[in-house]
Formats: sequence, structure tokens, C-alpha cells
Amino acid sequence: MLREGRLLTPARIAHLASCGARDVEVEATLRVIVLSTGTEVQAPAGGAPAPGRLFDANGPGLAAALTEAGAEVVHVGAVPDDAGALLEHLREQLRTLDADLVVTSGGVSMGALEVVRHAAEHECVSLAFPTVAMQPGGPQGIGTLDVDGRRVPWLAFPGNPVSALLSCELIARPALGAPARRRLRLPVQLEAEEPSPPALDQYRRARVLPSGRARLVGGASSHLIGGYAAADALVLVPAGTVAVRDGDELETLLIPGGDS
Repeated sequence: MLREGRLLTPARIAHLASCGARDVEVEATLRVIVLSTGTEVQAPAGGAPAPGRLFDANGPGLAAALTEAGAEVVHVGAVPDDAGALLEHLREQLRTLDADLVVTSGGVSMGALEVVRHAAEHECVSLAFPTVAMQPGGPQGIGTLDVDGRRVPWLAFPGNPVSALLSCELIARPALGAPARRRLRLPVQLEAEEPSPPALDQYRRARVLPSGRARLVGGASSHLIGGYAAADALVLVPAGTVAVRDGDELETLLIPGGDS
């Protein structure tokens, strides 16, 4: 009647019922803790952020992306650049909420105050920091945190908001078993040639036009979240490409959005 692992859509539930099925086994929803790192990060509030601070875009954004991918986000917070405080906060939340996965943003690059890298020096943490050949989102962290004899998976994403969301889209979403996004090969629409780093897969935010062309929106930098908010597609500029030209046909990943 229905293959294992399929999403229970209304039509599939109706089909099961028409065949006389009353009960089916389903996978439990993964429970996720989302934490932003950085002493400069503060919760969104009315007005301007305090001097030297910035509003947390990653916590709400990652929570929404993980929820859309089928997870249950049970905690969203922010911690300063203090490895001990980060680990204590995670232990407290994991014991209270019995979460299955930790997702953090920030603290994975090569600066002096990379809090997640510092946390990895503790015995209870096992994290590797591979550099993935993609832009945005190159530095990543993956591993586990031991809490009361339980090893909880940990995904550590970069701190820039586009990098964090793109990492969630390309890494966390497939790992959660979310339905694959639709992919098309579309010609891009450009007013001028756009450079691309030849050693990396570059993902550019885009809008799909009624003509069937993908028009790039915003720049390539990983802090330009407004361009991502206006996009309904991600155009993959593959490694080995030095520049993108008007009319080039590229693989395009369709994502929700593009209403602004």
C-alpha cells in the first residue's frame, strides 16, 4: 500500500484507510536544540541593537528551517564566547528536554574566539571541523556531545546567516530525511558577468522568472540575508567555473520563498 519512509500526506492517509489500514508505524520526530554563539549576539527586539551587538538571525532562521524539514525544535537560545558556558547550557537543556540533536551556529572558523572549536577540546566532546568545498558555508563541524552516558549528535554550522541557512538546507535537511527539493537546469539572467571561485561549488540566491530563467538576487557574500529572503531558488555554480555569464544553464534548486 505504501513504501516505508514515505511522508504521510492526506492522499496517502486516505489510500491507507481505503485499504482498511487502521494503524501504521511512524518514525518519531527528531527533537532538536538550536543555539547561536557569540558574545555580540542578542535576541531580536524593537529598535536598534545595543552598541557592539547584533540581533540573532540564525536562531529563528535555523529553527524554522529544521521545523520545515520535519524536526521538533525544543529550544532556541544564544550563548557567549565561553566554551564552559556553552557546554553547561547544552547539558542542562539536553537533560531537561531529552533532545536528539544539537545544531549550533558560529564558532567554527579560524579566529581567536571560536567557541565551538574551544568546546571540542573538552573530553565530553568529539567534533571534527572539515572544510567543505562550497560557498557560502565552507567551515563545518560535526560530531557528538556526551551527556550522562548518552552521545548526542552535534552539527556546528558557520555564523554568517546565509552560510548557516545554506548549511541547514544542504546538510541537515537531507540527514533528517526531508523530501528532496525539485532541481531543474535553467538559464541564468545576468546584466554582467559574475565571478565564481573555481575551487568551490558556489550557491547563488535567485528568483525564477515567468520566462523560465533564473535571475540572481543579492550578492555572493554570506552575510546578505536579504537576498536569500527574496529568493525562491539556489543556483549551483559548479567547481571549475571561473565566471557565470548571461544565458549559462545551471542546476537550480527550488526553495520556498520569493514573495518580497
